[in-house]
Amino acid sequence: MAKEKAGMRIEIIPDVYTLGLFKRTLSSRKRLRVTTLIAVLCTWLLFWLLSQFLLYMSVWPTVNVILIISLLGIVLFTAYLVALTIGDIIFLGPWREKMQQGNRFVPATVEEESLLLKNKPFYFILLWFAAIIGMFFVSDLVSGRVVSWYSSVGSLLTSMRSTSVEDRRSALNILTNPLKEKAWNDAALREQLVKVLGDEDPEVSALASYVSGRAQVVEAAQPLMEIAKNGALNEHVRAEAVTALGRIDWKPARGELLKIMDETFLNDSQNKEMIPAIIYAFYEMNDSLAIQPVINILEECLEKKCSDEIYQYGFFYLKLRNATQGAATALKYIDRQNIPLKTRCLAADSLRFIAESGYVSDMKIRFDRTPREDACEDVYRKYHQEAAVMLFEHDPMRALFVRAIGNLMLKSKDVRKRQADYDWIWVIGSDEKENPYTRKVAEIYTRAMNEKK
Repeated sequence: MAKEKAGMRIEIIPDVYTLGLFKRTLSSRKRLRVTTLIAVLCTWLLFWLLSQFLLYMSVWPTVNVILIISLLGIVLFTAYLVALTIGDIIFLGPWREKMQQGNRFVPATVEEESLLLKNKPFYFILLWFAAIIGMFFVSDLVSGRVVSWYSSVGSLLTSMRSTSVEDRRSALNILTNPLKEKAWNDAALREQLVKVLGDEDPEVSALASYVSGRAQVVEAAQPLMEIAKNGALNEHVRAEAVTALGRIDWKPARGELLKIMDETFLNDSQNKEMIPAIIYAFYEMNDSLAIQPVINILEECLEKKCSDEIYQYGFFYLKLRNATQGAATALKYIDRQNIPLKTRCLAADSLRFIAESGYVSDMKIRFDRTPREDACEDVYRKYHQEAAVMLFEHDPMRALFVRAIGNLMLKSKDVRKRQADYDWIWVIGSDEKENPYTRKVAEIYTRAMNEKK
């Protein structure tokens, strides 16, 4: 029975005595410790060399993976030597002799066999496991945590340096995802973003501009400005560079951007990318310097055909900058029946924010002239993975005038004016012939006014 039980016994990690290296290493305590020390130092050196390669040289993602896997294999080997060394120190009895000789070792006494069984195999396996974790942790520290960094950022950095256009595009597309926001703060990655701004592939350059803006890479400002000024480049690339300058909030760009906007409009009043991008950049910079230039462009667009994007971004900018000087221009658009309804809606929507009390009677006149069922479209703007932003709700156009007058009513300190506007809005809300949505908007404002009294 004892022999059967002995036959079922699990040995400590396979018979190492059959491997020449371990056999020689275990022949003496001194040799075991010296070998382990050399293995540990070599492992740390290899990790440091790998870190320098990944940070500054590598352009081959597949090669990097192979090197990292190989180093992890070396960690397993070194950790095994560490476990053997610690086992030789802490385990009692003929433990090292058993490790050296394997099945050829025969305990001289029952006590020897007892000590051998007491210390393994389970304890040694735990010891090896702990050595693996410890070796990897310290090796990663020696490398400046580059190996753990590689999985989240380094692989993207390598792909951005790759000679393959597809690799560069793929890495930058991944970086556009807001979930990668932590990676945007990595110094090496930000430095590489500046380098790929001038990439020969337009899509790579455009994506690099976009990420530079989202990550607010200030170091990229001057290269982005050079891209924006270069009329020979792809317009989409230039527009992305302009938008990025706005997100970086680089004020020195303002004068040059206004100059580019004027020149672009002079040559192409139906421009769909550069002019909207410049207007959006001033919005991102929270800057009012472009108000008058935008009004000038919208005034010229009354007499010439302009792109829908110019109308959308022009009135969007005036609205969010509370540009009251643009109200007269907005009213001109509303009065032009030859202008499409969707454009007149943009102008009417802007009045909610830019109209002053002196325009109330004008807006009431426009309200009466507007058919009840004239409905405005939903208008969106979208950049890559960002969520679409609705510029105004799906209101009947008459409801936009109610909102504009209602906002002024709520802000006014003149009780008599407020009462007159309140009565006008109340009549709309109670008119059964009015569009139900317009009536609902009127009800919202009359209720807000009652709560304010």
